[in-house]
Amino acid sequence: MSELIRVQCPKCGGTMKEKAKKIRGGYSMPCTHCATSIVFESESNNSAIRQALSQARRLRRQAMAAH
Repeated sequence: MSELIRVQCPKCGGTMKEKAKKIRGGYSMPCTHCATSIVFESESNNSAIRQALSQARRLRRQAMAAH
């Protein structure tokens, strides 16, 4: 699965892309613009993080259904 999810940094607003298979609850990645650690949690106050999690979950489900 090589679908990419667009992720927006909550601190600087910069966007980057990450593979859907990596984005899960508890996963963290550094922002490529400001080096802030972005932590993916379903209870996050940031809607962009919650949206990225749900989008990744949806893409993983679609990939599983296709097999």
